[in-house]
Amino acid sequence: MLAGVIDLLAVANWQRSGKKSQPKPKAVKRPTDKGKYGTPHSVDDFEAIYARAMSRVDAGEVAWR
Repeated sequence: MLAGVIDLLAVANWQRSGKKSQPKPKAVKRPTDKGKYGTPHSVDDFEAIYARAMSRVDAGEVAWR
């Protein structure tokens, strides 16, 4: 919904600028757009990544918990 508001404001400002040679603004990318986030991880991949991150936290390498 916020992307729609941003798009409408961008178009409204573009219209009011009065410059005929200026290109129309492009739409903001939505999370549902294909190809934005790459390939998803499987559950097993996620658990392995999470286990590595938590081992770094336990070792004191990072200050996140």
